[in-house]
Amino acid sequence: MLLPDQWNGKFLMGGGGGFVGSVQNQALDGMSAGKTPLERGYATVGTDTGHTGEVIDASWALDNDQAKENFAHRAVHRTAEVSKEIIKDYYGDGADRSYFFGCSRGGGQAMISAQRYPDDFDGIVAGAPVLDWPGTIAGFLHNEQAVFPNPGDLTSPVITADNRKLLAEGLGKACDYLDGVKDGLISDPRRCKFDPTTLPVCASGPAADCLTEQQLAAIQAVYRGPVAGGQQIHPGFPFGGESDPLGWDLWITQTEPSTLPPGVPNLHYAFGTQFAKYFVYNDPSWNYANFDP
Repeated sequence: MLLPDQWNGKFLMGGGGGFVGSVQNQALDGMSAGKTPLERGYATVGTDTGHTGEVIDASWALDNDQAKENFAHRAVHRTAEVSKEIIKDYYGDGADRSYFFGCSRGGGQAMISAQRYPDDFDGIVAGAPVLDWPGTIAGFLHNEQAVFPNPGDLTSPVITADNRKLLAEGLGKACDYLDGVKDGLISDPRRCKFDPTTLPVCASGPAADCLTEQQLAAIQAVYRGPVAGGQQIHPGFPFGGESDPLGWDLWITQTEPSTLPPGVPNLHYAFGTQFAKYFVYNDPSWNYANFDP
C-alpha cells in the first residue's frame, strides 16, 4: 500500500490483469494523464488476489475452491476493507471518497465490486471488463482449434503473417473510408461488412498473396465465434487488428519474435487452456483437441 505524505483524503484501488498473481495496481499506470495518483495525493493499493504466479498461470487454482473465490471477488473486497482501516490508523481519519480503477480482468474486478459490494467504492472505472469467463474462454479455445487444430503442434499456425497482411489490406479497402477519413483505422467494426471470401484463393498450395481453403475457414471461424446447439455463445472477433503486433499476432496466431514462454503461441491459448485445465476440468493434462463449447 502506498501512503503519500500529502494525502488528499481519498482512497484509490487499482485492479490487476490476467490471472494476476502479483501485487498489481493498474491505477498507477492506467490513469496516465498528468501526475500519477500517488503524486496527486491518493492513498492507493493493489492485490495479488491471494496467490503468487505468472499472469498467464492458473495452476494455483487446481482443486482449490478458496483460491478461486478469492480471485473471483473476495480479494478485492477484503483488500479494500483492510486498506480503509490502515488509512484511518495512519492518517487519523478515514477516506472521504473511495475509488476503483481497472481494465480487462481489472475491469471485471470493478464490475463485480459494484455488483457484490456496492458500498466498497464511491466511484468505479471499469475498462474492457472481462465478465463472461465461460463465454470468453470458449471463444479463445474455439479460435485455437481453428488456428492450431493439432494441440501437439503449436509452431505452425494455419493463419500466417502473410494471411493477416492480406486480410488487413482487404479490410482497409472495404471499410476504412466508412467514417469519412481514410486513415488506416476502422473506427466502428460493426459497420464493416467485409467478406473474407472476396480475397484471392490459392490455386495450388499456400502462397503469400492468397488464402487456402483451410486458411479461409480458420479466418471465418475467428470472426464467427463459438456456436453450440445452433446458438451463438460468445461474439466472434470484430474486424481490426489483423496485422497489429498487439492484435491477432499476440492474441490469436503466433507472436514472432515471441514474448511469451516456450510452448505458448498466443494469449488465447494461454488464458484458454489455463482456465480450462485448472478452473473447469481440474486436469493439468487436458487439451482442446475434443473441446466442444
